[in-house]
Amino acid sequence: MGQNVSAGDSPAAENSPDFPDLWPICQTCLQRLEAGFGQDPGLTREILQRLRDLARLEPASPEPQLALAWFVWLLGYPERTGVYLSQVQSLIPEHAEALSLQHLLATAPAAETLRAVPVPGFLDDEDAFVQELLKLRISQALKQFPQQKPNWMSLSNDLTRIDRLDRLYAVLNASHVSLQALLAEGGHDSLRKLKMPLQVALSRCRDILSQTWQLQELRQVLDQHKNWLEQEENRFLDSGESLPAQFSLERFDTLLEDCAQLAGQLEHLAADGYEVSALYDDYEAMTGKVSRILDLLEKY
Repeated sequence: MGQNVSAGDSPAAENSPDFPDLWPICQTCLQRLEAGFGQDPGLTREILQRLRDLARLEPASPEPQLALAWFVWLLGYPERTGVYLSQVQSLIPEHAEALSLQHLLATAPAAETLRAVPVPGFLDDEDAFVQELLKLRISQALKQFPQQKPNWMSLSNDLTRIDRLDRLYAVLNASHVSLQALLAEGGHDSLRKLKMPLQVALSRCRDILSQTWQLQELRQVLDQHKNWLEQEENRFLDSGESLPAQFSLERFDTLLEDCAQLAGQLEHLAADGYEVSALYDDYEAMTGKVSRILDLLEKY
């Protein structure tokens, strides 16, 4: 083993390494380690530093911490692997690779039967590093969460934006769980200062996410009603002077009841500061078709 990663590949060689640039380098480091662990503590230390730099760049990403878990496993310290593995699973509980590594941990031989050597001193600060990552993750999430824009995720068909909010909520929630566990141990004053802003952001994000899905469901209901009304209006026009046999008065009565409820929901969302003008347009188009069907019913 004994070969060093070239200095040109080192994160220190760049002024501001990015996650996409650093990640392949770290994967190469892990492959070299897996190929055969030599007696090169310098390389081991360098790999650890690269992986930690990667984790610092993306504290909310499970991948760097999963790589760290594999790194410690490959060194031959399964009892220490769980420190990083638990962080991965707090972000994505069903992460496939994390579950595979967890299975290895559950079925692994004792650490001394692996190729372990005495624990290097630079592995002794894992708890401090995990706390550092938690602080970075919380700070990053709080910066992403706008404090003055209650309608930032307003009405949108852009599922990418909704997915971003889902992921932000997952990070906030996982961070809150981890923070609570650390604070229960006592101390950690620097982390304790993040407790209140994190709780506020988590609560607001939960509310916005709930309202966002309410908006999406509201749009779906409007679309369903509008499509049904268009279909029935065409049937009326095709039927000549008679009531279409397929027309359901019961369904139409239900739709009329929904109209009042939908209007109330739109007013409530608008009062909460959400931009729902597009939904109002859909609602007015729907009520216009309702009026048209009512006129046709009176005629027939």
